[in-house]
Amino acid sequence: MAKYSLELKKKVVEAYHRGEGSYCFLAQKYGITNKRQVLNWVHSYDAFGCEGLMRSRKKQMQSVLDTTPVDTSAEHIKQL
Repeated sequence: MAKYSLELKKKVVEAYHRGEGSYCFLAQKYGITNKRQVLNWVHSYDAFGCEGLMRSRKKQMQSVLDTTPVDTSAEHIKQL
């Protein structure tokens, strides 16, 4: 179970984007134990939107890998 609700994460990220404070300030304001968590939420939101706040990092990375085209041409294989 998630320690922080989706609503709280969105509130904190939106506050950061409005310029209401630094990661550290917002972590203290909203009772988040680690300012790094705020940074992670902001980066996840910027990369994946609201879905980034709902997903695990493993699923986010798999999503990036799934959408990145892979060159399987014979020419590329020879180069490898």
